[in-house]
Parts: sequence; structure tokens; C-alpha cells
Amino acid sequence: MFYNTSQYEAAGVSVPTTLDQYVSNSVTLTEKLPGVSGVWFPGKDWYNALPFIWENGGEIAVEKDGKWDAQFSSAESQAGIKQVQEIMTKGSTAPKDGDERDAWVPLRTEKAASLSAPSWAYWSIIADEDQKETALTNTLGYFNLPGKDGGVASVFAGGSNIGISAKSANPELAEKALEIIMSEEYQTILAEGGLVPARTSLSGKVAAATPELAKLIADAAVNARLTPPSANWAEVEAQGLLQDFFVQVANGGDTAALAADLDTKIEAILNA
Repeated sequence: MFYNTSQYEAAGVSVPTTLDQYVSNSVTLTEKLPGVSGVWFPGKDWYNALPFIWENGGEIAVEKDGKWDAQFSSAESQAGIKQVQEIMTKGSTAPKDGDERDAWVPLRTEKAASLSAPSWAYWSIIADEDQKETALTNTLGYFNLPGKDGGVASVFAGGSNIGISAKSANPELAEKALEIIMSEEYQTILAEGGLVPARTSLSGKVAAATPELAKLIADAAVNARLTPPSANWAEVEAQGLLQDFFVQVANGGDTAALAADLDTKIEAILNA
């Protein structure tokens, strides 16, 4: 999480230590700072919504006896979705149908007090496209999204999937390339370049703008989680089901009814 330290001070809020406090902070910041979004949380940003589900004990989907059972309707998932809805409706002024692209712009222009974004967004927050200083150059702070009961929340390990195509013309060469990519040497290069490595054993080697930020990245990476390991999951994303769902959540929709419909659609795809 990146935040404007001066805006937090002006609103009288401190760095949250629990997920509930994070939610309440977003509302307080929005109410006390005219024209400022407590958290910049556009409706399509499902990446930042998943941690709320996980922290409340919910799941996206689980496999039982060879079949996938979507879990957005569960009581645990609903508790997390309700928190997301509170932020989106009361603690964020981001577009209800917007996505996460260029989300750092509202933060660096002081139209948002905080933002959940990858560590590399640091450079886009403290400097603009012309590499000039911004309002956040000297007032930027950061913290990990807190867990439901404290500690560090389980966040989404975003990024691209990598594997060997079933129709690869050279599967043996593809496997060798994959071995190189996943090797400790190659993953160390990524870590030292400021990216999160695929090996948790290398989390301590992550380079960042400051030692404090590097420590936060390492702690978050250890707790990170993924989407369901189904070969059909890509189709769920291709159809934009989660984006559509959270846009409706952001617009104040009935989370239980919306989740029931989403579960049905996800199960139809994963069990096809």
C-alpha cells in the first residue's frame, strides 16, 4: 500500500493494523478530505478485492471430487465482499466502472490518499512522465495490507502464467527454457531488479527504492496466493466475469444475489 502521509495526518488516521481499520480509514479519509478518495479502488479492480475474501476465510473456488465449486456465495467470502463494497461505495471516489490502469496518477496528484499497487509503482508516484517531482516525492509512505486479525494479509500474486503449450513444436526445448526461467540464478536477477521472484527463498534479495519497501515486498510475497489451478481459469478472466461482478458490487448491488450468479457462471466454465 502507498499512502500520502500528510493527508493521513490531516484526517487524523494512522497506518492500519487490521483489515477492519483499513476499511474504516478509507471512509474517514474520504469524509474528512474534500475531493479526495480515501483509497483509489475502481470497480473492475478484482486483483485488490481477492485479499478481502481470503482474509475472511473465503475462497474463489475449491475442487471437490474432481469438480469445481465456486465460493463467492459462502458466508466467509460474503464477509470480505461486503468490506470491498464499503470501501468502493463510501471510501473511494474512483470510477465504479474503472480499472487499475494508471491508478497511481490520482495518488501523486493528491486526489487519493492511498493506493494498493505493485512495488514498481513507486517510481510513477514520486515522479511524473517528465521525471519531475510530484506532491508525493517527499510525503510518500507505504505499508502492507493488514490481515483480518493483524499481521500481513494474503494478497494476490498477479502476473502472467507460464507453461509449455500442448501444441509446442519443440516441447523439449520449451522445457529447458522453463528450467532456466525458474532457476535460482534467473530468479535472482529478477529479484535484484526489483521484481518479485517466483521462489520464496529469494524474497530477501528483492531490491527496492528503500530498505523498508524491500522488506514489505518480501513479507507480502510469502503470503501471496493465486487463482484456482484449473486449465479453464483463463476463460473466466477472458469473459471478464470478476470485473463485471465487482462493478456491480461497487454500484451497491446485492452481493449475495450477484455472488450466486457468479458462482454458477464460474462453475460452468471450470467444469466444462
